[in-house]
Amino acid sequence: MPLVPRSWLINGILVGLCVITGYGLGSFLGWAYWTLHLPNLPPGVRRAAWQVLAGLAVVGLLVGAWLGRTWQGEQRELLGMDTAVPWLWLLSPLVGLAVAALLLGIGRAIKGLGRVIFRPLVKVLPVRVAWLLAIVATVFLTWTVLSGLLVGTAVDLADSMFEGNNDKDQPGVVNPESPYRSGGPESTVTWASIGREGRAFIHQGLTASDIAGVVGDPEAVEPVRAFIGVEAAPTATERAQIAVAELRALGGFERGAIAVGGGTGSGWIDPKAANALEYATHGDVAIVSMQYSYLPSFMSYLVDQSRSATNAEQLITALRVELDGISPDQRPELYVFGESLGAFSTGNAFTSAEDMSTTTDGALLIGPPSFDTTWQKVVAAASPVHRRGDRSTATEGSCASRRRMPTSPTRR
Repeated sequence: MPLVPRSWLINGILVGLCVITGYGLGSFLGWAYWTLHLPNLPPGVRRAAWQVLAGLAVVGLLVGAWLGRTWQGEQRELLGMDTAVPWLWLLSPLVGLAVAALLLGIGRAIKGLGRVIFRPLVKVLPVRVAWLLAIVATVFLTWTVLSGLLVGTAVDLADSMFEGNNDKDQPGVVNPESPYRSGGPESTVTWASIGREGRAFIHQGLTASDIAGVVGDPEAVEPVRAFIGVEAAPTATERAQIAVAELRALGGFERGAIAVGGGTGSGWIDPKAANALEYATHGDVAIVSMQYSYLPSFMSYLVDQSRSATNAEQLITALRVELDGISPDQRPELYVFGESLGAFSTGNAFTSAEDMSTTTDGALLIGPPSFDTTWQKVVAAASPVHRRGDRSTATEGSCASRRRMPTSPTRR
């Protein structure tokens, strides 16, 4: 997400990925040059070329860090955030070089492993067969280690690193002490357990007077906002049950609609989408979400895909079970929404766009990532609207809708 402000550490990781990508492209070009048996460059020319490249790299990293810090301030200003960018941002090139060195070391270790496996094989097998078996064995061992040991360990380590941020509040965030909000007097969870992004989401909730002032309805009610932090329970299934109990306590099942908000990373939910729901229903809606990670959105995008999908699936499943036990004339409508990784998690709680359309009363999934299989299926259908009987699935921004959302409260 290039237009979203980033921390200096995240930018350093991106610098490292760019450096190692450039190194890989350079290595490939070098290999292609020698493979084509092109003439060797004179030693003096090669040495001068390396010196020029090193100088340009150093200057480019420093200039990029300076410009990046300036651009971060501009982005923060556009988003209404604090424009102060820490000078630590200038250290991102050094972090990037460290990340690139680490990745290069891993790559060379994998290459060394292949050679170690190849040497005994070539003594008893033809060279090509030995290389083939060595490559297959290296890929298998590397995948086993990376997917099983390193990735799991890295995710746990990253979670521990960012866990401290979960306890810090954003500027101005306080507990509204509303009986319709998590952490309030009627809530089953504590304000501290909700987490940084959850507390911000609760704090940003509209009041009845806010809604009445916009929609002109003096009978507008205060919406319900429920949020379950990752510390509430160790598994998504348990957190989903807590979320259902929380909605009961806050009166969520007595509202005309319930909306599941898919969170990104550490639980951020687009406030504009949530506010739009509350305005459209005149407050007669309960929005619920669950946190599944401590990681920022960028890192969750890379390593938290499975946890993201499982989180939304368990919450929606638990809500379906609860709603099935309510008589149809009293049953709230069910909506789902999300942005980016939140769109991915929400969309993958369903088997298809048709499943989403028939089991919810509406969905808005904004900017789903390219690996979202539900979105891929919608795009592959190559049609803006897919109709099934009297129901339709609109694909604008991966948005599915079965019937119109009420424009006034259906139940007080």
